[in-house]
Amino acid sequence: PKEEDLGGFNLDISGMYTRNIVTCSGTTSIRAAAAKMSRNKCSSICIENPQGLGCGVVTDNDLRVKVIATGLDTAKPVADIMSTPLAAVQVGASVFEALMVMMQKGIKHLAVTDDNDKVIGVITNQDLLQLQGQSPLILIREINEAQSIDAIIDKHAKLPRMIQGLINAGAKADNVTRLITTLSDAILEKVIAFTLEESDPPPVKFVFMILGSEGRKEQTLKTDQDNAIIFEDVPAGKLDTVRAYFLKLGEKICRRLDRAGYDFCEGGIMAQNPEWCLMLSEWQTKFKAWIHAPEPEALLRSSIFFDFRGAMVKWR
Repeated sequence: PKEEDLGGFNLDISGMYTRNIVTCSGTTSIRAAAAKMSRNKCSSICIENPQGLGCGVVTDNDLRVKVIATGLDTAKPVADIMSTPLAAVQVGASVFEALMVMMQKGIKHLAVTDDNDKVIGVITNQDLLQLQGQSPLILIREINEAQSIDAIIDKHAKLPRMIQGLINAGAKADNVTRLITTLSDAILEKVIAFTLEESDPPPVKFVFMILGSEGRKEQTLKTDQDNAIIFEDVPAGKLDTVRAYFLKLGEKICRRLDRAGYDFCEGGIMAQNPEWCLMLSEWQTKFKAWIHAPEPEALLRSSIFFDFRGAMVKWR
């Protein structure tokens, strides 16, 4: 079997996006922009800058959430509610590329641009969902809408079958690992959100880091956890209390990840380990020691940390 059989993941988006796009300037009123969308029976409008290049987008959802629900004056410029910068893929991109952008950004509309970055069309999640009944878009939506850890476990259980289908059909390895990473990120964000909701407010700003294969966007199905916490510097008299909070938070998150299918790291590289739950200055000291120490173990530990990618929970 060929990868092209995978619900069209490797197909070019050229025949799928809407070319008759609706546009307006950022100074157009919200009311006029909405009227233009209604006349053209479309769910989004592209906002152009004076050079005629797309700089943002307004969708039906923006009108509901940012205008109707808040009672915003519709005489205000549409630029006030547009999503910017404009999320886009170039014409000729594959369905998989468009799918990944939508999943990672949590959006339903994606601009299609030419080689000069001029918007020439729009592709929606519905366009992609029509290609495959078991689309990863559906799974990530279910993860984002999950209301409990048990629901997260149920969604994660669907992942092996989906990935097995991709592998059996000859999917490219980098596409498969990027997809697994994106879905794992979504699960981790929900786990962190659930845990924070039932915990006391964080005493200081912090970052929950993902390391290793997930940090490199190379995660496979058989994987363990690699994570850490960095929290804001505090006076020595408060350090024990603040560290205890984040160790407890890290333990809850790591245990829930284990329940969801992400095994504990045998090497202990997890946020529940005091060695991997430190304040910023402590991390700086540790890095200096790793960099200047010739021992193989120090080099291994520093290389694991350098594999990190973006914080799941940024400074709060």
